[in-house]
Amino acid sequence: MRIGTPPADAASIAIDFPGNAEVGLTAPAEAWARADRLTFRVHWPEDAPSDAQVLVFLTDPDFGWFQHLVPDPLEPGLAQTVTVPLDEPGAWSARGHQAVLSRMHRIGPQAVGVRIFGRAPYRGTARIEEARLDPAPERQPPPVIDYVQPSAAEVPRFERVEIRFRLPDRYLDPFDEEEISVEGLFEAPDGTETRVDGFFFLDHYRVQDANGEQVIPLGRPGWAVRFAPMQEGEYRYRIRVRDRWGSAEWGPGTLRAGPARSPGFVRVSAHDPRFLEYSDGTFFFPIGHNIRSTFDTRHDTRFPWEHREQTGTAAYRGFFESMSAAGSNFVEVWMASWSLGLEWTPVRPGYRGIGWFNLRHAWELDRVVDWAEELGLHINLVIHNHGKFSDWVDAEWEANPFNVANGGYLRRPEQYFTDRRAKDAFRKLMRYIIARWGSSRAVFSWELWNELDLTGSRGQSPRVHQASTTVDWHAEMGRWIRERDPYGKLMGSHVSGDYRRQHPDLLRLEEIDFMPINAYHGEQNPLHVVDLLLRSADFGARFEKPLLVTEFGGTPMASQGVFHLEDELFAALWASTVVPVAGTPLFWWWHLIDEEGWYGKYAAIARFMEGVDRRDPEAELIEAPVLEGDRTHRELRGLVYRSPRGGTAWVFAHRRFPELTPDGPPLATNAVLRINGLSEGPYEVEFWDTVRGERTARARHETRQGRLDLPLPPFARDLALKLRHRPGS
Repeated sequence: MRIGTPPADAASIAIDFPGNAEVGLTAPAEAWARADRLTFRVHWPEDAPSDAQVLVFLTDPDFGWFQHLVPDPLEPGLAQTVTVPLDEPGAWSARGHQAVLSRMHRIGPQAVGVRIFGRAPYRGTARIEEARLDPAPERQPPPVIDYVQPSAAEVPRFERVEIRFRLPDRYLDPFDEEEISVEGLFEAPDGTETRVDGFFFLDHYRVQDANGEQVIPLGRPGWAVRFAPMQEGEYRYRIRVRDRWGSAEWGPGTLRAGPARSPGFVRVSAHDPRFLEYSDGTFFFPIGHNIRSTFDTRHDTRFPWEHREQTGTAAYRGFFESMSAAGSNFVEVWMASWSLGLEWTPVRPGYRGIGWFNLRHAWELDRVVDWAEELGLHINLVIHNHGKFSDWVDAEWEANPFNVANGGYLRRPEQYFTDRRAKDAFRKLMRYIIARWGSSRAVFSWELWNELDLTGSRGQSPRVHQASTTVDWHAEMGRWIRERDPYGKLMGSHVSGDYRRQHPDLLRLEEIDFMPINAYHGEQNPLHVVDLLLRSADFGARFEKPLLVTEFGGTPMASQGVFHLEDELFAALWASTVVPVAGTPLFWWWHLIDEEGWYGKYAAIARFMEGVDRRDPEAELIEAPVLEGDRTHRELRGLVYRSPRGGTAWVFAHRRFPELTPDGPPLATNAVLRINGLSEGPYEVEFWDTVRGERTARARHETRQGRLDLPLPPFARDLALKLRHRPGS
């Protein structure tokens, strides 16, 4: 029946007890959230039983069920007024979940209705009429900040503290800072003040059983600020809130920042911008692979010998544990519509369109970030994958909330880069992301786009990533993010294919801190990836920024097969120890790593890189000849990352690499690696088994006129080396 002011519509309900009968109530979507009381009259027939009761139910936009049971039974022969409070959470109970009814559940509910039930046999007709919603008073008192609960009174430097609190439950859009502005102000021991945005949240819990994984709402929504201290000592902080009824401030509270247990946040190296370092100056070399989501149907298409369930985000825990045990410290994760995204149409659970963020996914991303922190991993966090705004590659544009067909305001996906409303929406999204996850040292970066060149409309020319409007968008959004992110997370935007698809104007932006690229290829030789990395590094050198290959592995559909991919993974990992890229390339086929037991390849790299610091503006990659007697060895190729102080080297059988096994007969028994351009004096050299990741020998050799002729031990396929200059020893 229609809810309105009297005289309202009336409805007759056919009663056939034992059992129940119900009638639905309809009203404009926001009317339920604006009201604080529902009232209606029930005409109960004179001959009806006296044990019948009334229940009012509401299913929220995510189909969560809430109900209010009217305690007194209906009295036969009377017209009784029923008043149901909407703004008293304790008056409602939940079924199938543990959430507490709040205003957010009443914004556009799926259904609201009245149910009458009873046990005694009876047939007849009841009437419900004069149903109305009484709006909450327009004038409200200023906001009140209460139930303030910090997660800790003391945290180590660089680690998060979360301060939760409660605000009045009266906001139709708790994500809109024009409607409700929440901020934390933290005064450091040296007197400087850091401002962080607060955020709206709803807790959940996870159930895993034979039916799969469920993430279920828990409790009432709340507010929080998160902060990571950058100095040791005592901080004083305040919480400040403003809405249209006034403002409030809580505090001061105090927070003690103790000695750091971690090296801090990742930055571009101040000494050598090709590489990365931590807040405390320690060198950081990313080692890891891509796990964009916990499932990918292409794995099933290309490698069908395993049965893979579509697992939920809980599977990240297992992946991360295996990675951490192997010495990996880096992973890419996407905020996709199907996994950890915040903004989409209700075709997928938890979404409500533009500007209302998926609180279930936010809770899940909290867990993913927590696990990464615990296990020592850093996340390259992708904000937008290309399919969201593409109508031609992995197209999701038909379901995008910005599409006019879904009630949005964009007719073509590329308008996202020029429309003022879309820019405001992106700022709103990033404000929430920064507030909730910016304080985590596990979040390496905001990768604004994955495969930016594949966005837009079919046939568009130039492609989106080459358009000046897209470059301008990155500059504008990047500047805004810089202003709002107190932790200075790195920013990048990624393009598909390989380095040849990059747009130099985009890479030159000062708002772009690093260059994430692909290294897919169609060549049948797995060692093609080595030359591709060499050319990628050479291309990237002109921009003086870290270059990271964030996807590779044969073709995008792995058409070369699993044996090729294993060799290519091995070659790419070891090439990254000598090619001046910022870290190991991120292999795409994560299920293969897990199922085929390839984590050992990463463990070998991690052990080799212990104690290596590649930051040196004088260091460069050279081709070093491998000599056998007076001749250059045709089978062997030597790549050396060389500085006057030392470096790393990789010698490998470049002509027959896929045919050889590490334990086969040696390719040479008296080969010499000739390295030029070194400082005079003694060098300590370590020889490493690349399969086991073990040092097999150590030697000392002297340079002569800057040249080191280094005898190599016998090896069958490849060999890695570390060189350290030891003057005065």
